Amino acid sequence: MPGRNTGTIAFATVSRVGTERRGRDRRERAALLESLVPGTTVERYGRTWRLAKPSLHGSVVTGRIGFEKPGTLEEYWNESAQDFERGFSKLGTASRFAIDLKSRRIAFQLRSNRIKPHTFIGNFQALLNAAAAGRWRWKVEPEFVGMPWERWTDTVTRVTNLRIRLERPNPNFKGRKRVESLIEGTRSRILTLVMEADPNESIDVDDQLVREAIDHAREHGHVKAEGRVEVDNEALPVKWDSEEDGATQRRDVPVAPDTGEVPFNRLRREVATAPSDEALPSPEQSSRETETEE
Repeated sequence: MPGRNTGTIAFATVSRVGTERRGRDRRERAALLESLVPGTTVERYGRTWRLAKPSLHGSVVTGRIGFEKPGTLEEYWNESAQDFERGFSKLGTASRFAIDLKSRRIAFQLRSNRIKPHTFIGNFQALLNAAAAGRWRWKVEPEFVGMPWERWTDTVTRVTNLRIRLERPNPNFKGRKRVESLIEGTRSRILTLVMEADPNESIDVDDQLVREAIDHAREHGHVKAEGRVEVDNEALPVKWDSEEDGATQRRDVPVAPDTGEVPFNRLRREVATAPSDEALPSPEQSSRETETEE
């Protein structure tokens, strides 16, 4: 848990749909730079997201994305009219990021409950594709700790038990009709699905309800699974937990005390470091270093 002088960063990768060269091609890097257009705007789920002007430092690009949305109806003082006027306030939050053009790895700051990993990833991808305007398409994917759910299900022979915690989302269900029907139909704030397969059978993880529930729980919930894997003709039990195995790679780092933002030079260092916690100093060591806010 980050403290008052620390914040949390997460990691992702960006790739152009239909290519496997992952940034080694100069044209690929140029395309990515051309897709980082300052002022690019997308409207998603009642929020207006914008890309701020980025900066290039060698092979690393830094910048911010953030959103605005209408707040509550307030009364404001109008100096020229010498009276109060009613109007809607604005709420907004920005997240700093750094992209290594060579590896196409992204480090970005999480902002409390307003910008979570899936929030940044989905909107950053949308902003890139809006700026690309059909010339190419980008895909942004989280960097996982452990094994992603899809890879785990490919490795097991059977999925024997599944427990999915579903929480009421904010702002909406993103088209997951079955999950929406379950939560809204029962007027639940939290709903848990518990499944156990028949002996020698496997839970169908491709069933529409299961797929929707797991997809929803990635953003609003928790998944635990048990299965069996065949090793030397013996069925051995294995487990998967979204908080441990399917979580996005995260790290607590120092922030500027006055703004709560991670310094850009720290993000540049983090994004260029191999994705291994062992190779990095602890937050306590890092906090003793001098960080220059840019």
